[in-house]
Amino acid sequence: MEKIWLKSYDPGVPHEISDYPATKTLISLFDEAVASFSKRSALVYLGKYISYKELDRLSRGAAMLLQSLGVKPGDRVVLHLPNIPQFVIAYLGILRLGAIAVPVNPLYHDIDLNRVLEKTQPRAIITLTKFVESIHPVTKQFLDLLVLAVQVKEYLPFLKRFLFTLCLEKKGGHRLPDRLGNTLNFDHLLRKQVAHSTEMPADSEERTAVIQCTGGVTGEPKPTELTNRNLVSNCVQIGRWLEVLFEKGEETVAAVAPLFHIYGLTSILNLGLISGSTIVLIPDPRDLKMILKEIRKNQATILPAVPWHFEKWLQMGIDLKQYFRSVKLCVSGGSAIAIETINDFEKKSGSRLIQGYGLSEASPTTHINPIVGRHKTGSVGLPLPDTKVKIIDPETRQEVGPGIIGELYISGPQVGKGYFNDPEATEAIFDDGWLKTGDIFYYDDDGHFFPVDRAKDMIYVGHSGFKVYPTQIEAVVKEHPLVEDVAIVGKQLPEGGEVPVMFIVPKPTGPEVNVAEELCTFCKHRLVHYKVPREIIIVEMIPKTVLGKPIRRLLRN
Repeated sequence: MEKIWLKSYDPGVPHEISDYPATKTLISLFDEAVASFSKRSALVYLGKYISYKELDRLSRGAAMLLQSLGVKPGDRVVLHLPNIPQFVIAYLGILRLGAIAVPVNPLYHDIDLNRVLEKTQPRAIITLTKFVESIHPVTKQFLDLLVLAVQVKEYLPFLKRFLFTLCLEKKGGHRLPDRLGNTLNFDHLLRKQVAHSTEMPADSEERTAVIQCTGGVTGEPKPTELTNRNLVSNCVQIGRWLEVLFEKGEETVAAVAPLFHIYGLTSILNLGLISGSTIVLIPDPRDLKMILKEIRKNQATILPAVPWHFEKWLQMGIDLKQYFRSVKLCVSGGSAIAIETINDFEKKSGSRLIQGYGLSEASPTTHINPIVGRHKTGSVGLPLPDTKVKIIDPETRQEVGPGIIGELYISGPQVGKGYFNDPEATEAIFDDGWLKTGDIFYYDDDGHFFPVDRAKDMIYVGHSGFKVYPTQIEAVVKEHPLVEDVAIVGKQLPEGGEVPVMFIVPKPTGPEVNVAEELCTFCKHRLVHYKVPREIIIVEMIPKTVLGKPIRRLLRN
């Protein structure tokens, strides 16, 4: 495919990058940042400041601690933590040791956590003291698994730490249970370890650094292997895209998106640390008021978040400009964001808001909107430098041109190795070196790419041959004033084929309003007949992933 998108690049963005740090790893680039910005704050945690020099000392201690406990290069270590300093400290320690970090949603406790542990067979898991007891039925099944516990209060400022100990520690279940003797106190052991030093094994750019479990929407986690080269390349690609406003050693990034997800791990943690940025850790990404307070207090300049945050801030009905005066750029990722939300947020906050696209298998970012150039309605932007893309017709398997819908294929230095210990699944996602994303897209004559839906969510209506994309119906239904939230799924018919079914969360109304009837009439006027949902089911909530994507498999069941 001709790279027609290059003409839409912002001035100064390179078409190709010739100076990737080919032999560098995340750790060697972090070491360079420490040398250049040793006194600058690397982390801010609810008023506690940790410099690059101190973070380096703590992370080296973490590497030595893990080594002393028998963790070896190549071993997997699960990070079952929210956005707190120990996530960063342990993550850097794991990488320095040559082990593999496996970030996991800390809300995973039962079957979800068990699936991840079975897939990755880790040597250790680092979790909160609060979660030790609840995950014990799972962790005890893995006999050689080390369980290391951290406390949320460990790096709080003195007064907050004192009040937490006095008022919340016991009440909130934050103390390590005595009866679980196989669990070690990470914070306590780390304090002993940082006074010592030892040699670490040499790292390699080709080594797997992170296993990111994806596929949560399908219910079966897929452990994606990402090398140092993949992760560093993606940081360089994004960094060059942002150069028009991004200055090394000058930015403050609000860690609103979870670091356990590849979006937050790359766009906040990896990119932030190797560029000398200050990262403001947000432990509870659903505390909207606290996030706004931290943004204003720390004068954040870059804000990567998910669509839910921008939507909810708009609904608060407050003066957003007082909180976003310092913010040069907001980035929405993880799932699609409505263009109305983008326009409304930019107007009310005074900050630029762009969206991009990526997937765990690509470290994750492959597309992003221009910083100063045109942002087209519904577009996730342009392919990053050195990212090859093509659209393949799902039926003919031939490449198609502008305006034609098909599956997005990607190739580039950020594309990972495949799935850990699963050659069959790895082979299935690659086609002659191209990563098959499973996402349906089209692009226009200017090279802007537009998502349509997931291939697996596409609905084949009856025996008509018509294809229906749920997100297109959802976008129309969301325009109705009675709709709070909506999800469309396909229902299998006994005679074959499917029909679209609508699940909706209505806004509060009086008893005289028949919501289902209103929406049925609305859809018949706004949608072609085969796209009109055959059933309308009212629910209290739409199940969603941490990034706000509807979990359609739960609605189908």
